[in-house]
Amino acid sequence: MRFFEEHIHPKHIFTKPHKWFLAFLLSPIHFLERYYQKKYHLNFAHAKKLFAFDIILLLSTLLLFITTILWITYDPTVTKLVYLDIASSQSRMASGEYVEYTINYRNISDVELVSPILSINLPPGFIINDIKPNEDFVDNYFKLKNILPNEQGGFLIGGWIFGTPDEEIPISAALSYRQTSREKFEEKTTAFLKILRGSVLDIGVTSRETVLTKDNLPIEIEVTNTGDTTVSSINIPLPTLDGVSISTNEPWKIESLQPQESRKFSALLTIDTNTQTDTIDLNFTPHITIQNNNIAQSTVIQSLVIAKPNITLDTYWQDNIEFIRPYENAKLIIDIENISNVELVNPKIELPIPSAIVDTDRLAKLNTGNLKNGIFSIPLENLDISDEKQLILDIPITYFPQGGTDILLSLSPRFVSDIKDIPNKKYETTTESPIIKVGTQLLFNPEIRYYTDEGDQLGRGPLPPEVNRETKYWALLNITNGTSKVSNLKLSGKLSPHAVWTGKSSVSHGADVNYNETTKIFAWELNSLSPHQRAGVYFEMSFIPTNGQVGTQPILIEETHISATDLYINKNITKHDINLDISLIKDGIGQAKGNEVK
Repeated sequence: MRFFEEHIHPKHIFTKPHKWFLAFLLSPIHFLERYYQKKYHLNFAHAKKLFAFDIILLLSTLLLFITTILWITYDPTVTKLVYLDIASSQSRMASGEYVEYTINYRNISDVELVSPILSINLPPGFIINDIKPNEDFVDNYFKLKNILPNEQGGFLIGGWIFGTPDEEIPISAALSYRQTSREKFEEKTTAFLKILRGSVLDIGVTSRETVLTKDNLPIEIEVTNTGDTTVSSINIPLPTLDGVSISTNEPWKIESLQPQESRKFSALLTIDTNTQTDTIDLNFTPHITIQNNNIAQSTVIQSLVIAKPNITLDTYWQDNIEFIRPYENAKLIIDIENISNVELVNPKIELPIPSAIVDTDRLAKLNTGNLKNGIFSIPLENLDISDEKQLILDIPITYFPQGGTDILLSLSPRFVSDIKDIPNKKYETTTESPIIKVGTQLLFNPEIRYYTDEGDQLGRGPLPPEVNRETKYWALLNITNGTSKVSNLKLSGKLSPHAVWTGKSSVSHGADVNYNETTKIFAWELNSLSPHQRAGVYFEMSFIPTNGQVGTQPILIEETHISATDLYINKNITKHDINLDISLIKDGIGQAKGNEVK
């Protein structure tokens, strides 16, 4: 079309806007004309008829599509113009509290709502106390009068609501009606969700928070009704957990609980020894039966720590010694680590002491502790979880160990402690130290005698000794072996210038004693001496006092010495004794007659 082509140009928007707008309205016709010229003209024998048919077909399809959309979206009801809502009197409430629900309706349509019925779907745990107005309420239904256009109304339902805390509790309402011009009923629904926070039933649990396996743990619960109405049919199921058994004397049930009233129940809990867990959660959930509905209330969780006391004791000798000699000190090291899940309080180490081997007097002086009834107790500081401690004890060996042949020493420290928060229960564990050999000891008992203990006279001459007169004494040199065999036993000594070898001697074992007149040295040897065996060397000496020795106790034997090899620990033994004079310390009879030169 020439008119369209001349006036559709953008410059005509301002110069000739009325013609530009007319050209814009003619644009579909111009488009169809161009389309006809391009697709139909000169291409078909009946181009105009074919083009007209296609246009009619296209318009028919478009009309059918629009009609279908209108048919689908057409709503003859007025539910969108009918309002229904539910409101609560409390924004936050607990199970068992009193609440009022208001249900309001309103008809903003231009039709009358005929035969309306308002149904209420209350929670199963709702106990109705008040309905306003209540004339038309029957079995959760309100029978209403016809609702005129722009008419509104409402109802109030009050009561106690019981439900499971922290779960959604739905309340719904439905208004059914029909329009005056229709026989079919329509329905408007609404829903109200409420989450209860807590419950009027309060449960308190009293028990230790730490328990041992196979320990009987008393548990007490107290149920209190904190609400303002009586709660009936309360049941508290016992927790069921693997490895845990609970016994009671009576079922945990309450027929009714008045406001602010409490009831107590007790149980005895036992943990199985094979449980692998470190903690146990006991869930106590009271249930209320309302209108044949079992409704769970707030759960109280009592967490218990299963105490598994465990201590590692690593006991060893310092420098890893393998033997010790008599009267030496060994250091026993005890490494302690608390690898349990509980604190250990008032701990101590109890160390049984073999008094035949260990010198208990020196032990008590060298270490901090208390020795009683053969047990040396060392107090320790409390051991928290993962705490470590090292204890070093001096173990002194007695001068003359006893208790058998080729004896061994092994100590058995015992760790004993209380367990935190668990009264009247103790944890104990024992370990063994490495075994060490204890060498033998040689007791050297040298003495000078004039009489035996039985009163037999050994010596000759005046007693007490007199100047220029000869008095004869006997030397008794006794050796007692301890717990192990010794070899190459040697005894030697020297007579003082005041003493004279008389030539009389005897021995209990081996060859006779050998005396050197020039050096005045006497010597005796023995190849071996068995455990717990005694050997003795005995000889006679004479002594002639001088005027300068009056009132004195001159020395007769000096530089005594013994040596041997301990075949058990393969170590040498040597002994040096004091000089021996005429004091006759061990000769009571001779000492009574006099032991100073007269």
